[in-house]
Amino acid sequence: MFWIYLTATLVFDVVGMTFAKKYVLYNQNYFFVLALLSFLAVGFFMIQMLRFEGIAIANAIWAGMTVTATLLIGILYFKEQVSLLQIIGIMTVLVGIVMVEWK
Repeated sequence: MFWIYLTATLVFDVVGMTFAKKYVLYNQNYFFVLALLSFLAVGFFMIQMLRFEGIAIANAIWAGMTVTATLLIGILYFKEQVSLLQIIGIMTVLVGIVMVEWK
């Protein structure tokens, strides 16, 4: 169940960030409302996720995966530029996630 709640948390977080960016770009109030609703869902699923894993591990995995997924959305959807150093940093985060989850 942990991974299901983690996936839901991740999806709603990335969707919320995407709507927040669209609100900033287009200043349409419905993007703002959709971002808020998405972040509300993040809170709900985060609480459910914590029923199955400690806060330190759950937060580390969620935060690293969210940063990575949001970076990909920024590059692929919003055409944002990323430096080589930033890519190396994300790769380091992914290695850290594997190390944290390795038992």
